[in-house]
Amino acid sequence: MRKLTTLLLLAFLVSGYVAPVVAFEPVDNLINSGKMSNDEVYSVYVELINSHQGTVTSTVYQTINETATTKIHQIIAQPYLGEGGTADKLSRFFFYFSNNSKDMVMGLKGAAPYNLVVGYVYGPRKSEIINAYVAGIPECLLNNHLYDPNALPDSDSWAEKYLNLVSNPDQFQQLIASGKKSNNEIYQYIVNLTNIQQGQIIGQYYTGAGETLTEQVKTVQAQTIDQAKHKLNCFASSLSSHYRTEQSQTCLTGTSDTFIVYSFGANKGYLLSAYAAGLQECLNNIPYTETHAPGDPAYTWFDKYIPANWMHRDSGSGDSSSSSNTPDQTIQSAQPATPLKAENQAVMAVFSPNSQTYMVSGEARQMDVKPYLKDGLLYVPVRFLAYSLGILDDGIQWDQTSKSVTITRDDITLVLTIESTTMLVNGQPVIMDIAPEIKDNRTMLPSDWITKALEKPGD
Repeated sequence: MRKLTTLLLLAFLVSGYVAPVVAFEPVDNLINSGKMSNDEVYSVYVELINSHQGTVTSTVYQTINETATTKIHQIIAQPYLGEGGTADKLSRFFFYFSNNSKDMVMGLKGAAPYNLVVGYVYGPRKSEIINAYVAGIPECLLNNHLYDPNALPDSDSWAEKYLNLVSNPDQFQQLIASGKKSNNEIYQYIVNLTNIQQGQIIGQYYTGAGETLTEQVKTVQAQTIDQAKHKLNCFASSLSSHYRTEQSQTCLTGTSDTFIVYSFGANKGYLLSAYAAGLQECLNNIPYTETHAPGDPAYTWFDKYIPANWMHRDSGSGDSSSSSNTPDQTIQSAQPATPLKAENQAVMAVFSPNSQTYMVSGEARQMDVKPYLKDGLLYVPVRFLAYSLGILDDGIQWDQTSKSVTITRDDITLVLTIESTTMLVNGQPVIMDIAPEIKDNRTMLPSDWITKALEKPGD
């Protein structure tokens, strides 16, 4: 028989009801000892005193050594008292874990100060539970409180992924414990905000079991780290709510000068590629909110990144993800770009005729179209050739009007036009001996012209 995992919450119930004391010996022993944690019971303290200024602080205490981990969470400014205040939201979120899992039981333990939520976690999965709770704090406080009888259907669905982090710790906790940045189930995007006040961020995108890294420097509007984190939190949380229907979710965390998004699920590649592509618009606009008036021009920039637009943004064009893909093909074609392994280290990309598998430095990747031979030349899909050089989706743009595809790699920009032998390299015309063509909704061209134009030392 599986052991029961018990959660206990010490919280002020903002409706005015003070929870009755429920005796539970391990927690009683911890409280009576004057300690914050021991090897049986861990605790989490969430300080709400500054929630009206846009921050709350969580501190997790673990083991008999009372090892403390403190995080400052950037949130939308809101009161901590009353129904829908931060105390109410966080209390309901804590109960959500026990209400939705048969092997977790929760009891109340009295009343805490008005500006403090205190949770005690007991059982073999206490680390997973408490980490999932802390990971969900920003998104919890971005949404309306759980269990609202007047809320729209599925309004509580944002919380499901945090329950999954407990029910399926292999998807998240084991990645963290391994010290790796990514695996085949979870991708990670880190935004380094150290130079945000000078108008610059660095994005680091980790994919796959090999922790393949793509790094990009982006120029954005100068702002404080706190302002940037708030915008990034709103953007990532809103994306997650839209991609939930596409079997993909995010988990948000970070450090003092970074903002980190983990993505897992069937279309994690689409979700994080949309996030990466939208960073500049996110940070150059006011924080995105789902509660804005329809058509408000301050928020329309977000629309291109929702699944209906992003996942099929090139549908019907010459450089697109085919809308007729099978689910497995869609997952594979959604995988982000395969970057260069390291500066000045050679990357070998191998494309074979009539095969949807291509190799990048010995690693097998999948395409949604097959290269083919024509007049003795191997035609390959331009998008996947660009991927093999480390170019992300936001560096590959299709223009339906001109029937052209633009590829940008650092300081080099190529423009290829269907059925035209003229390629523009940083605006200068280069005459090719063959023209790009469309097959299966992909722009196809022998690789030599593109790789020569984009190549750098080590390619």
